[in-house]
Amino acid sequence: EIELSDITLEFFKHDISDKKQVAVMCSSGTDSTILLYLTALRFPDRKILPYHIEESQYPKQKPALIKNINLLNEKLPNSNLLPLLSDYVDYCRIGSEWRLKAKEEPGDLPPRPNGNEGQAKILANRHYIRQRFNDGSFDYLVSGTTSNPPKEVLEELGCPYEERRSNRKAPRIFSNHYDPFYHIHKGHIAELWKKYDIMDLFDNTITCIEYREEIEKPCKVCYFCSEKKWAFGKYDGCKTKCRLMDKIG
Repeated sequence: EIELSDITLEFFKHDISDKKQVAVMCSSGTDSTILLYLTALRFPDRKILPYHIEESQYPKQKPALIKNINLLNEKLPNSNLLPLLSDYVDYCRIGSEWRLKAKEEPGDLPPRPNGNEGQAKILANRHYIRQRFNDGSFDYLVSGTTSNPPKEVLEELGCPYEERRSNRKAPRIFSNHYDPFYHIHKGHIAELWKKYDIMDLFDNTITCIEYREEIEKPCKVCYFCSEKKWAFGKYDGCKTKCRLMDKIG
């Protein structure tokens, strides 16, 4: 049990002793970074596998992630993180395999003439995760999806309220998958970062959804930047390009 300001986070209180290879779904963001550290800390007697689905439009995520994996290993008493395992996917490009599949299988997201990009990402992620389970790369997967901040915070940030990402009461626990942060928000994630003293890794994280190559700063406008600034009191320090920067100067 991890005590936070207004919640007690129960972390891996269920038994996974029968699982031989535990993987943690990693981007280069703050949620998955602390999740990777806590999982490795929770199971010092086994190797923990960082797993990353590399997205074609975000080439800087993987190098940033590898850097933080190495730094986390230095902090861990047993240095039990394995090297990064990754799969590459191109779901953003119109006409790509996953955009076409999204046209055929629109799911719950609004259909788009060229396939919904969000649905394309969902379908691609499911495919590669299923493939890794089938080939034995891992038999248990932990992911760091979080809830929205409180409604009043969303209003202050000018961000839309989403019922599906709000009012969650508990983590999600399945036979081969665990979402321990499902019911907590970015403010709690910031508490965890400070509680476990890993803030020196913060500037390596990338959260801005709009970043690209040339303009080297977070946009400070998108939902992810706004949420991160609210929780941590600052934006990440990664040098990134953002499509919105031309609009805001």
